[in-house]
Amino acid sequence: MQVKEVMTTGVHSVDHEDNLSRAARMMQQKDVGLLLVEENAMPYGAITDRDIVVRAIAQGENPLLSKVDKSCTREVHACSQDDSVEEAARIMRERQIRRVFVTDAEGKMIGVVSLGDIAARMEEHGL
Repeated sequence: MQVKEVMTTGVHSVDHEDNLSRAARMMQQKDVGLLLVEENAMPYGAITDRDIVVRAIAQGENPLLSKVDKSCTREVHACSQDDSVEEAARIMRERQIRRVFVTDAEGKMIGVVSLGDIAARMEEHGL
């Protein structure tokens, strides 16, 4: 099974200089837990809902004042839409992450695949 069969299409992003409150509102509005962080329309990192809570709020940061770049992960992990689901799961396992961005043949970010996406699809197939 290929990643494109289980992924969620669309990638939502914030600028690295946006505040955490804006990122959290976007996650709420889009019903996502991961945003691509960009600088000058180029990938800069990624931020999750957990990053906001653990790296900022729990440390006493003010989400209205604290910038996304202070709490985001600078590495962006991705796989191809044509990769196998097993390859996406391997990346997640090795990096200890729950979501991976998905790219098309030109390297453009086109979606996200999560452990939940993989688990749901496996259940549909009786695996």
